[in-house]
Amino acid sequence: MSSLGLADDRRLATLFALGAAFVLPCVDAMVKWLVADYPVVMVAWARMGVIAVVLGVVGGSQIGLRMLRPTAWRLQAVRGASAVLGTVMVFLGFRFMPLAECLAIVSIAPVLANLFSRFWLDERGDATSWATALASLVGVLVIARPGFGIFAFDAIYPLVGAVAWPGS
Repeated sequence: MSSLGLADDRRLATLFALGAAFVLPCVDAMVKWLVADYPVVMVAWARMGVIAVVLGVVGGSQIGLRMLRPTAWRLQAVRGASAVLGTVMVFLGFRFMPLAECLAIVSIAPVLANLFSRFWLDERGDATSWATALASLVGVLVIARPGFGIFAFDAIYPLVGAVAWPGS
Protein backbone atom coordinates (compact mmCIF):
# COMPACT_ATOMS: atom_id res chain seq x y z
CA MET A 1 0.00 0.00 0.00
CA SER A 2 1.31 3.43 -0.83
CA SER A 3 1.88 6.04 1.84
CA LEU A 4 -0.90 8.16 0.30
CA GLY A 5 -3.38 5.31 0.74
CA LEU A 6 -2.30 4.89 4.35
CA ALA A 7 -2.73 8.62 4.98
CA ASP A 8 -6.19 8.46 3.44
CA ASP A 9 -7.05 5.49 5.68
CA ARG A 10 -5.92 7.44 8.74
CA ARG A 11 -8.00 10.45 7.74
CA LEU A 12 -11.03 8.25 7.18
CA ALA A 13 -10.48 6.49 10.51
CA THR A 14 -10.22 9.87 12.24
CA LEU A 15 -13.45 11.04 10.62
CA PHE A 16 -15.22 7.84 11.71
CA ALA A 17 -13.94 8.23 15.27
CA LEU A 18 -15.10 11.86 15.41
CA GLY A 19 -18.45 10.88 13.94
CA ALA A 20 -18.87 8.13 16.54
CA ALA A 21 -17.91 10.55 19.33
CA PHE A 22 -20.74 12.81 18.18
CA VAL A 23 -23.38 10.21 17.31
CA LEU A 24 -23.08 7.73 20.21
CA PRO A 25 -23.90 10.22 23.02
CA CYS A 26 -26.89 11.40 20.98
CA VAL A 27 -28.07 7.80 20.58
CA ASP A 28 -27.61 7.17 24.30
CA ALA A 29 -29.66 10.26 25.14
CA MET A 30 -32.33 9.16 22.68
CA VAL A 31 -32.42 5.68 24.24
CA LYS A 32 -32.76 7.21 27.73
CA TRP A 33 -35.72 9.21 26.45
CA LEU A 34 -37.28 6.15 24.77
CA VAL A 35 -36.94 3.74 27.71
CA ALA A 36 -38.86 6.17 29.88
CA ASP A 37 -42.01 5.45 27.82
CA TYR A 38 -41.41 2.11 26.10
CA PRO A 39 -40.36 -1.34 27.34
CA VAL A 40 -36.59 -1.74 27.48
CA VAL A 41 -36.70 -4.98 25.48
CA MET A 42 -38.61 -3.24 22.68
CA VAL A 43 -36.07 -0.41 22.44
CA ALA A 44 -33.16 -2.87 22.57
CA TRP A 45 -34.79 -5.04 19.91
CA ALA A 46 -35.30 -2.04 17.62
CA ARG A 47 -31.69 -0.92 18.04
CA MET A 48 -30.20 -4.37 17.56
CA GLY A 49 -32.64 -5.17 14.75
CA VAL A 50 -31.51 -2.13 12.78
CA ILE A 51 -27.88 -3.07 13.36
CA ALA A 52 -28.57 -6.66 12.24
CA VAL A 53 -30.27 -5.49 9.04
CA VAL A 54 -27.49 -3.05 8.15
CA LEU A 55 -24.74 -5.55 8.89
CA GLY A 56 -26.69 -8.26 7.07
CA VAL A 57 -26.87 -6.14 3.94
CA VAL A 58 -23.21 -5.11 4.12
CA GLY A 59 -21.99 -8.61 5.03
CA GLY A 60 -24.26 -10.25 2.49
CA SER A 61 -22.97 -8.02 -0.27
CA GLN A 62 -19.36 -8.81 0.62
CA ILE A 63 -19.36 -12.54 1.46
CA GLY A 64 -22.79 -13.79 0.44
CA LEU A 65 -24.62 -16.65 2.13
CA ARG A 66 -21.39 -17.83 3.72
CA MET A 67 -22.07 -15.37 6.54
CA LEU A 68 -25.03 -17.53 7.60
CA ARG A 69 -22.77 -20.54 8.16
CA PRO A 70 -20.35 -19.61 10.95
CA THR A 71 -17.62 -22.10 11.71
CA ALA A 72 -18.08 -21.75 15.48
CA TRP A 73 -21.84 -21.31 15.81
CA ARG A 74 -21.90 -21.97 19.56
CA LEU A 75 -19.38 -19.20 20.14
CA GLN A 76 -21.42 -16.90 17.89
CA ALA A 77 -24.55 -17.71 19.92
CA VAL A 78 -22.70 -16.85 23.15
CA ARG A 79 -21.45 -13.61 21.61
CA GLY A 80 -24.97 -12.72 20.51
CA ALA A 81 -26.40 -13.49 23.95
CA SER A 82 -23.66 -11.38 25.52
CA ALA A 83 -24.50 -8.45 23.26
CA VAL A 84 -28.22 -8.75 24.03
CA LEU A 85 -27.61 -9.03 27.79
CA GLY A 86 -25.21 -6.08 27.77
CA THR A 87 -27.55 -3.88 25.76
CA VAL A 88 -30.64 -4.66 27.84
CA MET A 89 -28.78 -4.13 31.11
CA VAL A 90 -27.33 -0.79 30.01
CA PHE A 91 -30.77 0.32 28.78
CA LEU A 92 -32.22 -0.62 32.18
CA GLY A 93 -29.49 1.52 33.70
CA PHE A 94 -30.54 4.39 31.43
CA ARG A 95 -34.08 4.01 32.72
CA PHE A 96 -33.22 4.06 36.43
CA MET A 97 -30.07 6.20 36.64
CA PRO A 98 -28.84 9.59 35.43
CA LEU A 99 -27.23 9.20 32.01
CA ALA A 100 -23.78 10.47 33.05
CA GLU A 101 -23.52 8.09 35.99
CA CYS A 102 -24.68 5.13 33.93
CA LEU A 103 -22.15 5.88 31.19
CA ALA A 104 -19.40 6.32 33.77
CA ILE A 105 -20.04 2.77 34.96
CA VAL A 106 -20.27 1.40 31.42
CA SER A 107 -16.94 3.02 30.56
CA ILE A 108 -15.16 0.22 32.43
CA ALA A 109 -15.98 -2.10 29.49
CA PRO A 110 -12.68 -1.47 27.59
CA VAL A 111 -10.69 -2.16 30.74
CA LEU A 112 -12.67 -5.36 31.28
CA ALA A 113 -12.15 -6.36 27.64
CA ASN A 114 -8.38 -6.11 28.15
CA LEU A 115 -8.63 -8.07 31.38
CA PHE A 116 -10.90 -10.78 29.94
CA SER A 117 -8.76 -11.20 26.82
CA ARG A 118 -5.93 -12.31 29.08
CA PHE A 119 -7.98 -15.12 30.59
CA TRP A 120 -10.26 -16.15 27.70
CA LEU A 121 -7.98 -15.68 24.72
CA ASP A 122 -4.58 -15.95 26.41
CA GLU A 123 -3.68 -12.54 24.96
CA ARG A 124 -1.56 -10.18 26.93
CA GLY A 125 -2.73 -6.64 26.47
CA ASP A 126 0.13 -4.44 25.42
CA ALA A 127 0.96 -1.26 27.30
CA THR A 128 -0.72 0.90 24.67
CA SER A 129 -4.07 -0.89 24.89
CA TRP A 130 -4.02 -0.73 28.69
CA ALA A 131 -3.02 2.93 28.73
CA THR A 132 -5.72 3.79 26.20
CA ALA A 133 -8.43 1.88 28.06
CA LEU A 134 -7.50 3.42 31.40
CA ALA A 135 -7.19 6.91 29.90
CA SER A 136 -10.66 6.60 28.38
CA LEU A 137 -12.05 5.52 31.74
CA VAL A 138 -10.39 8.46 33.52
CA GLY A 139 -11.57 10.83 30.79
CA VAL A 140 -15.17 9.70 31.14
CA LEU A 141 -14.99 10.03 34.91
CA VAL A 142 -13.54 13.54 34.66
CA ILE A 143 -16.18 14.67 32.16
CA ALA A 144 -19.18 12.90 33.70
CA ARG A 145 -18.21 13.53 37.33
CA PRO A 146 -20.47 10.83 38.67
CA GLY A 147 -21.91 11.37 42.10
CA PHE A 148 -22.83 8.89 44.79
CA GLY A 149 -25.58 7.52 42.51
CA ILE A 150 -23.05 5.04 41.12
CA PHE A 151 -23.24 3.25 44.48
CA ALA A 152 -27.03 2.80 44.29
CA PHE A 153 -28.65 -0.61 43.74
CA ASP A 154 -29.69 0.38 40.19
CA ALA A 155 -25.99 0.65 39.31
CA ILE A 156 -26.00 -3.15 39.01
CA TYR A 157 -27.64 -2.84 35.57
CA PRO A 158 -24.86 -0.92 33.79
CA LEU A 159 -22.25 -2.92 35.70
CA VAL A 160 -23.66 -6.20 34.36
CA GLY A 161 -23.87 -4.57 30.92
CA ALA A 162 -20.23 -3.51 31.09
CA VAL A 163 -19.23 -7.06 32.04
CA ALA A 164 -21.32 -8.59 29.24
CA TRP A 165 -20.23 -6.29 26.40
CA PRO A 166 -16.61 -7.42 26.16
CA GLY A 167 -17.90 -10.91 25.40
CA SER A 168 -19.79 -9.70 22.35
